[in-house]
Amino acid sequence: MPRDTAPEQDQSHEYAQQIGCTSCHTPVHLPGSPPMTPIARKNSSAPQYRTNCPDDPKTGKPTVWYEPAQGEAGLGKRIKRCDWDYTPFCQPCEGVGGMTWGNDEDQWAPMPCSKVGDPSDIPKDNLTSPLWPKDFSVQEYAHLTFPGRDPCKVNFRNSTYTLEFNTDHDGPVYHTIGRTGPSGPSPFPGSSYAYPNSNFYTTVDIVGRGVFCVCLGGHGNLDPTRQNALVGPLSYDFNRGAKLIGRERIKPEHMAHFVVADHWVKGPHHFWVDVATNQMLREWQPFNGLQTYYAWNYTRPAVRLPELCYKGLLHINISCVFPTPALNE
Repeated sequence: MPRDTAPEQDQSHEYAQQIGCTSCHTPVHLPGSPPMTPIARKNSSAPQYRTNCPDDPKTGKPTVWYEPAQGEAGLGKRIKRCDWDYTPFCQPCEGVGGMTWGNDEDQWAPMPCSKVGDPSDIPKDNLTSPLWPKDFSVQEYAHLTFPGRDPCKVNFRNSTYTLEFNTDHDGPVYHTIGRTGPSGPSPFPGSSYAYPNSNFYTTVDIVGRGVFCVCLGGHGNLDPTRQNALVGPLSYDFNRGAKLIGRERIKPEHMAHFVVADHWVKGPHHFWVDVATNQMLREWQPFNGLQTYYAWNYTRPAVRLPELCYKGLLHINISCVFPTPALNE
């Protein structure tokens, strides 16, 4: 199998700045295909994702608004969006984003933020880690759009979840329990189960009980930046390689008070980790989602795929290419 990355001595600055779905999600080889290739190289030093969107001919406005000023002219002004390959690199309180109710310039509210310090100001023994624990559960407010790969195709919807996460000997198991609003790619409330073999099960729930289940995966879930790599669940260390923007005083959405947090970035994804607890508070990706976390619990949750998803008449395999995993918890 080829290396996931080129040898370090052969990497350019642009190579280090590129990202694909499987930079964070577990890569799974597509059965019957040639070996997975590395993530394709960028062919320039420009940002990997387009920084501005074309105008909608009906409105004359960008289909999705981002700050038009880039480079030195945009320094300190890139509040809604600042990817890790922007030049100059993001400053504290850039790229913080916020709640949206549309895609126009005046249809979003920046998260309150003030600078506490640059990366050089933070003592090493007081620096947070952007990595998740290997096992946990947490409550989540979510404001998401799917599939979240195109900066100019955004349609955020609000939900609340419980996220349960295990790290098994075969890899990560990512389970969400929808509380309100649509769940994942489904327009209905439900639960989802993402397994290390890339099978993704999602249920439609009525009054908290699953009534139908589908399995998604296969060719519809390939990483577009490389060949023959299915996209599995996030790994606990999906933020490996993240870059530190600085330390900030912020007031995340759905929180009643300010906190001091370290601000990390990987690709277009931003993360805030509470300095006092070393717990992730917030995530923002301007064309994927806004998530606020609370009530962390480090007890390993028991995650069990319901029989509804693999027995009887109320399930369907739409595109999964692997059999039902044997993992029970």
